[in-house]
Amino acid sequence: SVLLDPILRDPDVLEALLGTTAALFLVLDRKGCVLGSNSALTSLAGYEAGELTGQVFWETLNGPEEAEGAQEAFLTALSGESEIRLEHSLRTKRGSWPHVEWLLRSVQRGEADRVVVAAGLDQTARVNAESALESLEVRRSAILNALPDSILLVTSNGLCLEAHTGARSCIRAGGGTGKLLSEILPPDLAARIMEAVADVQVADGLQMLEWNSDGGLACEAWITAARQEQALVILRDRTLHRSVE
Repeated sequence: SVLLDPILRDPDVLEALLGTTAALFLVLDRKGCVLGSNSALTSLAGYEAGELTGQVFWETLNGPEEAEGAQEAFLTALSGESEIRLEHSLRTKRGSWPHVEWLLRSVQRGEADRVVVAAGLDQTARVNAESALESLEVRRSAILNALPDSILLVTSNGLCLEAHTGARSCIRAGGGTGKLLSEILPPDLAARIMEAVADVQVADGLQMLEWNSDGGLACEAWITAARQEQALVILRDRTLHRSVE
């Protein structure tokens, strides 16, 4: 590129141009050695200005388990076939490992030389948030699995958005996600619950009903409005209690 050529020839010019951006930039020669980097990268990695120059990218800024993958991404980008995405944990001098997403692209420098320009973003906050959500989901599942009651989230037209069968429930609500309430519960029970769902959508509050089947099943249901046009249904199995009575 005529525009990039003078910039890529002088790392000081590259530093001056990119020194005010939060994005991370590296320019690598054909051997993967750093020709230039911007202040955002050196600050994140804990290096002084120019300290990375001459260092091999995958040996210096990657852990041993990710070095090979980083080298392969570099070589693929150098071939000029396409832009290459690379996600890895950046090895820093401080011992921290921020998560960085790179886009590597080969650029012609002069008539006979090529370099790889790597532009990256620190994605640590996103990765940590995803990990926290995953941990929250694990804890949520553990809590739900320990509950004796069945819990359902249904829409005003009876579609079950989520269904969880209680640990001691004879009402098998599990596996009902994406089905109509009438498909996973006895029809008369489903009809009564849907009447209550309609009521709580009009007037907030808590509806409670009792249900007994000819086959000896018994349950109590609590229904309350959740979000717009949705209701939370809690089913408590009373079969054993009824048989004792």
